[in-house]
Amino acid sequence: MGDRRELWGWLLFLLCSLLFLAAAIRDGDLLIAVLAIDGVPESTMTISGGGWTQINQGSTSSKVTMSVWWKLASGEPTTYNFGWVEGQEAYGWIMRFTGHDPVSPIND
Repeated sequence: MGDRRELWGWLLFLLCSLLFLAAAIRDGDLLIAVLAIDGVPESTMTISGGGWTQINQGSTSSKVTMSVWWKLASGEPTTYNFGWVEGQEAYGWIMRFTGHDPVSPIND
């Protein structure tokens, strides 16, 4: 029974996070998306919605692969979809930043 309550808690947290993110994003905001999966080094990982630029993707041995993308918000959708190799556990999130340099938001 504890597992079911934990699952519902995570689902409620995710729903609230999605609603907050969609309402808070303004055109010009800097969005950073991150997807981490277990195993499968150098596997293909994606995020929906156009305009994302990959910053980096890397693996730690064969345990964790992480990919990071960025974009400046412009008419953003209310939801995003991450894609990864089936059968792998994954955790993805999007962060929103303001006050960045609008011409060069990512320092290479």
